[in-house]
Amino acid sequence: MNLKELLKNDIPTINQNTTGNMALLIMEEYKTSHLIVLSEIEFKGILNQDAILEMEDLTKSIKSILNQAKNISLNTNNHICIALKAFSEHKVSMIPVFEENEYFGYITIADVIYKIGEPYQLTEIGILTIECTLEDYSLSEISRLIEENKGKVISSFMQINPNSKNVFVDIIINQKNLTRIIKSLNRFNWNVIETYDTSLIDNLDNRFDSFLRYLNT
Repeated sequence: MNLKELLKNDIPTINQNTTGNMALLIMEEYKTSHLIVLSEIEFKGILNQDAILEMEDLTKSIKSILNQAKNISLNTNNHICIALKAFSEHKVSMIPVFEENEYFGYITIADVIYKIGEPYQLTEIGILTIECTLEDYSLSEISRLIEENKGKVISSFMQINPNSKNVFVDIIINQKNLTRIIKSLNRFNWNVIETYDTSLIDNLDNRFDSFLRYLNT
Protein backbone atom coordinates (compact mmCIF):
# COMPACT_ATOMS: atom_id res chain seq x y z
CA MET A 1 0.00 0.00 0.00
CA ASN A 2 1.42 3.42 -0.97
CA LEU A 3 0.87 6.71 0.83
CA LYS A 4 -1.48 8.57 -1.54
CA GLU A 5 -4.67 7.65 0.31
CA LEU A 6 -3.24 8.99 3.59
CA LEU A 7 -2.26 12.43 2.26
CA LYS A 8 -3.50 15.60 3.96
CA ASN A 9 -3.15 19.28 3.07
CA ASP A 10 -5.09 21.10 5.77
CA ILE A 11 -2.04 22.36 7.72
CA PRO A 12 -0.24 25.06 5.72
CA THR A 13 3.49 24.92 5.05
CA ILE A 14 5.75 27.81 6.02
CA ASN A 15 8.82 29.27 4.32
CA GLN A 16 12.18 30.50 5.55
CA ASN A 17 10.88 34.07 5.78
CA THR A 18 8.05 33.15 8.17
CA THR A 19 8.54 34.78 11.56
CA GLY A 20 8.75 32.77 14.75
CA ASN A 21 5.53 34.38 16.01
CA MET A 22 3.64 33.46 12.84
CA ALA A 23 4.88 29.87 12.97
CA LEU A 24 3.72 29.54 16.58
CA LEU A 25 0.31 30.99 15.71
CA ILE A 26 -0.10 28.39 12.95
CA MET A 27 0.93 25.63 15.34
CA GLU A 28 -1.59 26.83 17.90
CA GLU A 29 -4.42 27.11 15.36
CA TYR A 30 -3.84 23.66 13.87
CA LYS A 31 -2.79 21.93 17.12
CA THR A 32 0.51 20.63 15.78
CA SER A 33 4.06 20.58 17.15
CA HIS A 34 5.75 20.42 13.72
CA LEU A 35 5.58 22.44 10.51
CA ILE A 36 6.93 21.71 7.05
CA VAL A 37 9.24 24.36 5.63
CA LEU A 38 9.26 24.93 1.86
CA SER A 39 11.10 27.62 -0.05
CA GLU A 40 9.18 27.92 -3.31
CA ILE A 41 9.38 24.23 -4.31
CA GLU A 42 12.52 23.36 -2.34
CA PHE A 43 12.05 21.35 0.84
CA LYS A 44 13.94 22.83 3.81
CA GLY A 45 12.90 20.43 6.56
CA ILE A 46 10.43 19.77 9.37
CA LEU A 47 10.65 22.32 12.16
CA ASN A 48 9.84 21.50 15.78
CA GLN A 49 7.97 23.87 18.07
CA ASP A 50 10.75 23.71 20.68
CA ALA A 51 13.29 25.11 18.22
CA ILE A 52 11.03 28.09 17.51
CA LEU A 53 10.38 28.78 21.20
CA GLU A 54 14.13 28.98 21.80
CA MET A 55 14.54 31.82 19.28
CA GLU A 56 15.93 34.99 20.85
CA ASP A 57 13.61 37.20 18.80
CA LEU A 58 10.32 35.70 17.63
CA THR A 59 9.66 38.68 15.37
CA LYS A 60 12.51 37.52 13.11
CA SER A 61 12.32 34.82 10.46
CA ILE A 62 12.95 31.15 11.16
CA LYS A 63 15.81 31.14 8.65
CA SER A 64 18.37 31.24 11.46
CA ILE A 65 17.13 27.96 12.98
CA LEU A 66 16.67 25.92 9.80
CA ASN A 67 19.80 23.98 10.75
CA GLN A 68 17.61 22.38 13.44
CA ALA A 69 14.95 21.25 10.95
CA LYS A 70 14.80 17.53 10.22
CA ASN A 71 15.46 16.72 6.57
CA ILE A 72 13.13 13.75 6.22
CA SER A 73 10.57 13.23 3.47
CA LEU A 74 8.76 10.40 1.68
CA ASN A 75 7.62 9.60 -1.84
CA THR A 76 4.03 8.85 -2.84
CA ASN A 77 5.13 5.37 -3.92
CA ASN A 78 6.71 4.50 -0.57
CA HIS A 79 5.06 1.65 1.33
CA ILE A 80 3.30 2.46 4.58
CA CYS A 81 5.88 0.38 6.50
CA ILE A 82 8.63 2.71 5.24
CA ALA A 83 6.61 5.61 6.66
CA LEU A 84 6.23 3.88 10.03
CA LYS A 85 9.99 3.31 10.19
CA ALA A 86 10.63 6.98 9.36
CA PHE A 87 8.30 8.16 12.15
CA SER A 88 9.99 5.82 14.61
CA GLU A 89 13.49 6.97 13.71
CA HIS A 90 12.88 10.73 13.50
CA LYS A 91 10.25 11.28 16.23
CA VAL A 92 8.08 13.71 14.27
CA SER A 93 4.28 13.99 14.07
CA MET A 94 4.11 14.64 10.30
CA ILE A 95 6.24 13.91 7.25
CA PRO A 96 5.95 15.63 3.85
CA VAL A 97 5.30 13.50 0.77
CA PHE A 98 6.68 14.32 -2.68
CA GLU A 99 6.39 12.99 -6.19
CA GLU A 100 9.13 13.98 -8.64
CA ASN A 101 10.11 16.84 -6.31
CA GLU A 102 6.53 18.18 -6.20
CA TYR A 103 4.96 18.56 -2.75
CA PHE A 104 1.76 16.52 -2.56
CA GLY A 105 0.90 16.90 1.12
CA TYR A 106 1.83 15.27 4.40
CA ILE A 107 1.02 12.19 6.43
CA THR A 108 0.71 11.87 10.21
CA ILE A 109 1.84 9.15 12.57
CA ALA A 110 -1.76 8.79 13.77
CA ASP A 111 -3.07 8.02 10.28
CA VAL A 112 -0.30 5.49 9.65
CA ILE A 113 -1.01 3.67 12.92
CA TYR A 114 -4.75 3.71 12.24
CA LYS A 115 -4.25 2.25 8.76
CA ILE A 116 -1.91 -0.48 9.97
CA GLY A 117 -4.36 -1.27 12.78
CA GLU A 118 -7.37 -1.70 10.47
CA PRO A 119 -7.27 -5.52 10.60
CA TYR A 120 -7.76 -5.32 14.37
CA GLN A 121 -11.01 -3.40 13.93
CA LEU A 122 -12.87 -6.38 12.49
CA THR A 123 -15.54 -7.71 14.84
CA GLU A 124 -14.56 -11.35 14.42
CA ILE A 125 -10.83 -11.84 14.87
CA GLY A 126 -8.58 -14.07 16.90
CA ILE A 127 -4.90 -13.60 17.66
CA LEU A 128 -2.38 -16.31 18.45
CA THR A 129 1.38 -16.34 18.95
CA ILE A 130 3.66 -19.07 17.64
CA GLU A 131 7.25 -19.60 18.78
CA CYS A 132 9.69 -21.34 16.46
CA THR A 133 13.22 -21.10 15.14
CA LEU A 134 13.91 -18.72 12.29
CA GLU A 135 15.00 -21.67 10.16
CA ASP A 136 11.68 -23.49 10.72
CA TYR A 137 9.45 -20.45 10.24
CA SER A 138 7.12 -20.76 7.23
CA LEU A 139 4.15 -18.44 6.96
CA SER A 140 2.86 -20.35 3.94
CA GLU A 141 2.73 -23.60 5.93
CA ILE A 142 1.05 -21.90 8.90
CA SER A 143 -1.47 -20.23 6.59
CA ARG A 144 -2.25 -23.55 4.90
CA LEU A 145 -3.12 -25.18 8.23
CA ILE A 146 -5.27 -22.20 9.24
CA GLU A 147 -7.14 -22.21 5.92
CA GLU A 148 -7.77 -25.95 6.20
CA ASN A 149 -9.74 -25.09 9.34
CA LYS A 150 -11.87 -22.42 7.63
CA GLY A 151 -9.71 -19.51 8.78
CA LYS A 152 -7.91 -16.75 6.92
CA VAL A 153 -4.72 -14.96 7.94
CA ILE A 154 -5.49 -11.22 8.00
CA SER A 155 -2.09 -10.06 9.16
CA SER A 156 1.06 -11.27 10.89
CA PHE A 157 3.92 -9.73 12.82
CA MET A 158 7.27 -11.34 13.62
CA GLN A 159 9.68 -10.48 16.42
CA ILE A 160 13.14 -11.99 16.79
CA ASN A 161 14.25 -12.94 20.28
CA PRO A 162 17.74 -11.38 20.63
CA ASN A 163 18.67 -13.92 23.31
CA SER A 164 18.00 -16.99 21.18
CA LYS A 165 17.48 -18.13 17.61
CA ASN A 166 13.71 -18.21 18.10
CA VAL A 167 11.08 -15.91 16.64
CA PHE A 168 7.64 -14.99 17.92
CA VAL A 169 4.95 -14.69 15.27
CA ASP A 170 1.66 -12.93 16.06
CA ILE A 171 -1.05 -14.03 13.63
CA ILE A 172 -4.42 -12.30 13.23
CA ILE A 173 -7.18 -14.63 12.03
CA ASN A 174 -10.71 -13.83 10.86
CA GLN A 175 -12.46 -15.81 13.61
CA LYS A 176 -12.58 -15.74 17.40
CA ASN A 177 -12.84 -19.46 18.08
CA LEU A 178 -9.33 -20.78 17.46
CA THR A 179 -9.67 -24.18 19.12
CA ARG A 180 -9.57 -26.27 15.92
CA ILE A 181 -6.82 -24.15 14.41
CA ILE A 182 -4.63 -24.46 17.51
CA LYS A 183 -5.09 -28.24 17.64
CA SER A 184 -4.13 -28.50 13.98
CA LEU A 185 -1.05 -26.32 14.43
CA ASN A 186 0.06 -28.30 17.49
CA ARG A 187 -0.44 -31.56 15.62
CA PHE A 188 2.10 -30.38 13.04
CA ASN A 189 4.54 -29.30 15.78
CA TRP A 190 3.85 -25.57 15.67
CA ASN A 191 4.23 -24.28 19.23
CA VAL A 192 1.27 -21.97 20.00
CA ILE A 193 2.33 -20.19 23.17
CA GLU A 194 -0.42 -17.55 23.54
CA THR A 195 -3.90 -16.66 22.38
CA TYR A 196 -5.71 -13.37 22.92
CA ASP A 197 -9.33 -12.64 23.75
CA THR A 198 -10.25 -9.87 21.31
CA SER A 199 -13.44 -9.12 23.24
CA LEU A 200 -11.21 -7.15 25.61
CA ILE A 201 -10.71 -4.50 22.92
CA ASP A 202 -14.34 -4.20 21.85
CA ASN A 203 -14.94 -1.07 23.96
CA LEU A 204 -11.69 0.80 23.33
CA ASP A 205 -12.76 2.90 20.33
CA ASN A 206 -12.95 6.18 22.25
CA ARG A 207 -9.58 5.61 23.93
CA PHE A 208 -7.99 4.75 20.61
CA ASP A 209 -9.38 7.91 18.99
CA SER A 210 -8.02 9.98 21.89
CA PHE A 211 -4.63 8.34 21.48
CA LEU A 212 -4.57 9.18 17.75
CA ARG A 213 -5.45 12.81 18.47
CA TYR A 214 -2.55 12.92 20.95
CA LEU A 215 -0.13 11.55 18.34
CA ASN A 216 -1.12 14.32 15.93
CA THR A 217 0.09 17.02 18.33
